[in-house]
Amino acid sequence: NIKKKICICFYGLTRSLKYTHSSIKNCILKILILNNYYVDIYLHTYDLNIINNKRSGELNVKLNLDEYKLLNPDYVSITSQSDFDNSININNFLSKGDPWPDNPNVSLLNLLRQLNSLKIVTKMHEEKDYNCYIYLRPDLKYLNNLNIKLIDNLKTDTFYTPNWGKFGGLNDRFGIGCKDVMIKFGYRIDKALEYSKIN
Repeated sequence: NIKKKICICFYGLTRSLKYTHSSIKNCILKILILNNYYVDIYLHTYDLNIINNKRSGELNVKLNLDEYKLLNPDYVSITSQSDFDNSININNFLSKGDPWPDNPNVSLLNLLRQLNSLKIVTKMHEEKDYNCYIYLRPDLKYLNNLNIKLIDNLKTDTFYTPNWGKFGGLNDRFGIGCKDVMIKFGYRIDKALEYSKIN
């Protein structure tokens, strides 16, 4: 029954999953299963061994490449972050300046890496049909149960995102919607270069 099938998409690095996976299971997955939804889990991440990020205070932090298995995903794609980095010219996105001058190029590059991860995980499921698509970061700890009434009464032309962590825009760490909406959400990297030149 497609009305009871949910597509869960994880994207980005699983760098703190050992601390967050229980909240994901209890606040998201368990709620869906208890309400008789069938869940397929898709995951894309990068094969990164060490992370350095000034803004988050991470210096030579070793990553566990098998950590993603804590989510028991049905479909997995792991690609090379360095290959992606080498495929783009960051300067092409800087015609209007760097939005994060306190961390030159790095935060912008991390955003593009996230958008690339979103596109890959979207490609993984776009030939299939689900009632609802939930995109979420694996490195966030979820404190509240998923609002099952939202899932039960999903509007086909609406993108749902939390009202916290908006930083002057929309929260891009968590999103819910139907297929057409979430494919647009997942393919935003295709518009990134054009957007960087007009804003």
